Amino acid sequence: MDHGQTPKVPPVFDREMTFPAALDNLDRLLAWIETALEDYSCPVKTGIQIAMVAEEIFVNIADYAYPEKNGEVTVRTGRAGEAFAVQFEDGGESFDPLDWPNPKTTGSIEERKIGGLGIYLIKKMTDRVAYLRLNDKNLLTILKVPEEIQPLVDPKNTDMP
Repeated sequence: MDHGQTPKVPPVFDREMTFPAALDNLDRLLAWIETALEDYSCPVKTGIQIAMVAEEIFVNIADYAYPEKNGEVTVRTGRAGEAFAVQFEDGGESFDPLDWPNPKTTGSIEERKIGGLGIYLIKKMTDRVAYLRLNDKNLLTILKVPEEIQPLVDPKNTDMP
């Protein structure tokens, strides 16, 4: 699916929690997301995929967003029609992961560059990834539609940033 497509409706976030951007908080974040997805009756396979993506995003923020200070990550969960939505907001350095080139995934390990696989995983495991820099904040939003009800996107709708 093209990451430029959007759901028929923009996401509505109804839960929000702020975590210190430190790896010590990863388990707390994942438990919080898991509870939200259970409350939304998210299918198990879709929930596992969202959790893997959320872990990658959180670890990247914790490791790179605040190189010289401690910071926070605000995480929101919600829905966009049948899609499950998770948004990450941090006040760290500006970084648009969608500008990062996809890594080479063929050939020997020696021929490949190190890095970029996490961002590639995020793009591959979600149906929509959107980035916005707003008021000195990074906003990264992911959408995942359960496989049982795909496709549920309208390529003409561009309401979601």
